[in-house]
Formats: sequence, structure tokens, C-alpha cells
Amino acid sequence: MLDSNQAEVFPTSCTNAALAKKEAPGLKIVQIPEALSVDAEYGLIVLNDAPEAAQAFADCILSRERQAMLAQYGFDTPNGG
Repeated sequence: MLDSNQAEVFPTSCTNAALAKKEAPGLKIVQIPEALSVDAEYGLIVLNDAPEAAQAFADCILSRERQAMLAQYGFDTPNGG
């Protein structure tokens, strides 16, 4: 949308901004002031009676490797880092 001059400003999440910049490297990401920023909180649960694959998936997401990958898209680590 921005790359094709259909919009001059596009408020979006950090994740979407990072993806858009990969597709259109000429885009400029501007951080908005903290007072105007809206944080999204994400949760992850595994039900007690869930299949083993559910726990394996959660463990994968919480691994250092996947946390590093998520950080590239603007996500914080579970401990806030």
C-alpha cells in the first residue's frame, strides 16, 4: 500500500512494519512516542489434557532460537527482554 503510493502514513504493529519493510526496503519505520503506543499482550497456554504435540509446540515457541526469531519482528521475550 505504501510502496505503491496508496497511502502516505500507515499505522501498524511493529510486526507488520518489519514485514512491510522486507517487502519494500524503501519504507521508513518511525517509532511513535511511548505515551501514544499501544502494547499488545500475547499469552500461551497448554491445556492439561492437550496432546504431547501441543506442549512440544509451546516449548518450540519458547526456545531461545524461536524467541530470537520473534524478536526480529518486534516481540519481547517472555521475561520482557
